[in-house]
Amino acid sequence: MFNNAFDRSHRRVARAIRDLKTAGMWKKLISERLYVLEIQSREGVARVPDDKHLADATLQGYIDDEGSGGRCYILFYPVAIERDLAVQQKGFELGFWDQPPSLRQFWAGVLGHELGHCLDWDGGETVAEKWEARTLEALRAAGIP
Repeated sequence: MFNNAFDRSHRRVARAIRDLKTAGMWKKLISERLYVLEIQSREGVARVPDDKHLADATLQGYIDDEGSGGRCYILFYPVAIERDLAVQQKGFELGFWDQPPSLRQFWAGVLGHELGHCLDWDGGETVAEKWEARTLEALRAAGIP
């Protein structure tokens, strides 16, 4: 596992991984077929994609001298995450939506979502959204603020 995210994102990814482990979700989201997990972040406003994604995941085959398996590459867009959470908070304050997760929970939820893509690539967004919901539920049940 490589956490190559930058600055604050590096710390948030590390915390999200610890939180997924505490909540009992890490082993559920990491497939036996997964050989390498690499996480990075793209900092700055100019680097936020137009599609409003908070992160992207790709799964590829990987072979080296020691073995082979899937390589899951996850790229976080921290500015997009913060913007999305602010929109959720405003919607909650206006009475449109339920209370959003905390920033800490949200990072772990987004990581759970992206790992869901790598766990079941054919499942698409529907499967990833289910993993995100399960992750957020598990985080709350584990008392993660």
